[in-house]
Amino acid sequence: MIERRSTLPRTQFVTAAVVALLLASALASVLLWQTIQQRDHVLDVGRLRLQRQATELAEHASRTLEAVDLSLATALAYRDPDHAPADWYDRLRRTLLFLPQVHNLQVFAADGRLEYDARRMAPPPQNVASESFFAAHREQRIEFLLDQPVHMGGRWMVPMSRRMEGHDNAFAGVLRALVDVSYFSDFYSLGDSGEAGQVLLFDNNGAVLVNWSPRQPSGGVGGSVDALL
Repeated sequence: MIERRSTLPRTQFVTAAVVALLLASALASVLLWQTIQQRDHVLDVGRLRLQRQATELAEHASRTLEAVDLSLATALAYRDPDHAPADWYDRLRRTLLFLPQVHNLQVFAADGRLEYDARRMAPPPQNVASESFFAAHREQRIEFLLDQPVHMGGRWMVPMSRRMEGHDNAFAGVLRALVDVSYFSDFYSLGDSGEAGQVLLFDNNGAVLVNWSPRQPSGGVGGSVDALL
């Protein structure tokens, strides 16, 4: 006797295979969509975190420099234009105590001579008459100047200065603050910028004031922001 076995038609096998393939494709699509959604969420979170960090760093820099400029303007407001105050040195010393970001405060006479130095009651002779910041205040009548970093005494400084005038608006000298770059570097090192992170602080002209990264924790300076980005 011949045993007969019931078998499914080939078309049903093909149909089942197609259905299985469609289900697998749908499942893969769902998993891919979920992966993309998760990736987009991670990117959005990272983007928002970077934006928040950038805003906080910008506010910190603005507050730091504005406090210095306000102190310079206040010192000039209480200055007698025709007579150097007898307590000018003490005034500079007291101002310096409230500005941890400032390394030194200096007063230069109209001829460029260093008259007062907050760190030394009797500073050594120094004349800045030929330097660009002094010439800008004297000849171009620039009231406020944020200059490019300079290397002084083994550290980098960002000079901020204001023009001094007499009653007749004649040039009477310059009051200068030297902002310590390490103040910014120390603050940036407290944040979470990652191993490949970088913080650039630059002025309106694109000159780099501070260039910090975990690989260079002391902070670099100088150059143009266009050359670094």
